[in-house]
Amino acid sequence: MVERRVFLDANVIIEAFRVSVWSELSKRHHLETVQMCERESLTGQTTRYGKVAVASAALQAGLKASHDVSRAERNALIRASRACGDMDPGEKDLFAYLFAHHMPLPPRIVISSAERC
Repeated sequence: MVERRVFLDANVIIEAFRVSVWSELSKRHHLETVQMCERESLTGQTTRYGKVAVASAALQAGLKASHDVSRAERNALIRASRACGDMDPGEKDLFAYLFAHHMPLPPRIVISSAERC
């Protein structure tokens, strides 16, 4: 069986650590993200109530890839959809990577985002 590539944003990564399923997810799926989402997962308001600690070593061990995104890729996404300019940096980079690399979409796709794009 071919492993399905699963692209995650910071919110999904943080939630997976919060409910202690990161290890199981990474064993069963080919998890990928972009560097900005990885960075957002590891940082944030450390004094905020309910802050979830994401273990860097566990995160990196569970990811098959963490892709870099160029300024040109970001700009191409924004030219295609101006509304994406308002997204947070991690989600913008994730969508820019997918847009630039013409990822074929499966019959079903789930996008979880608080943004407008």
